[in-house]
Amino acid sequence: MSKITTSTQWKQLEEKAAREDSSKIKELFSRDPNRAEKFSIENGKLFLDYSKNPIDAETFQYLVSLVKTSHLEEQKLALFSGKKLNVPRIGQRCTQRFGNPTNSEACPLRL
Repeated sequence: MSKITTSTQWKQLEEKAAREDSSKIKELFSRDPNRAEKFSIENGKLFLDYSKNPIDAETFQYLVSLVKTSHLEEQKLALFSGKKLNVPRIGQRCTQRFGNPTNSEACPLRL
């Protein structure tokens, strides 16, 4: 899997950030009275409000595109099916914290 920071979608977000003014959230709400409805999601008792972040519809589309190309859905399904994720990272952390992870009882990963 390639790094997300080298993807076209990431580059689009970087370019947009470079050309954007640093709009204040208050200004974004005054320009779009429906902002809270556009940039919030509710599912049961979970409510996520993105409206208080400096994004617009174009940025949101870039973010959705980035999620699709980053294989996040597959990663999520793997996580909930019990598959171990980021095994190399776990090994790095165990090595940093405990020395050789194969000799450490405190490290959950056996290499």
